[in-house]
Amino acid sequence: MILTLENKDIRGFTWAIAPALTALGYLLILLVTIFPFWVRLVNEESREVFYSGLFENCFHIKCLKPRPLSIYIILGRVFLLSAVVLSFLTTLIMVSFASQLFPRTWKQTFISASISFFTGTCAFLALLLHALEIQSLRMQPSPPQFSVQWPYYVLGFGILLFIAA
Repeated sequence: MILTLENKDIRGFTWAIAPALTALGYLLILLVTIFPFWVRLVNEESREVFYSGLFENCFHIKCLKPRPLSIYIILGRVFLLSAVVLSFLTTLIMVSFASQLFPRTWKQTFISASISFFTGTCAFLALLLHALEIQSLRMQPSPPQFSVQWPYYVLGFGILLFIAA
């Protein structure tokens, strides 16, 4: 079988790759949502180590409890949960459209692309809002030193997957 670059083959290739990208993006966003340690904060004076994330489910390690829940944390949670739901819908839609059970139309392609774009946008806004929360913590009189943990990078990669898909 020779691979040709006809329009039909490229479209079939695209519909084989897009569900894989969205499924991987869904798993990455779900992993980041579950993992609570997004940023490591070290208090310079007491050398205490705290962790920050959108959801403070930190098991037995100290977590930085945000001051009364700030608008950044509340909106970040809303956008991240929206990204999880939208990524699940995107994966479901792309997998069902990728099969031969449903004929492909431009409307399905547009809907899938739109949901995928909104998923990436919601995840980006959640990441941005958490970064703004960390920046507001750094504006305090004795700001903690911070280091970004792997969930920031994984979420960034997941955002790229949804924008590319």
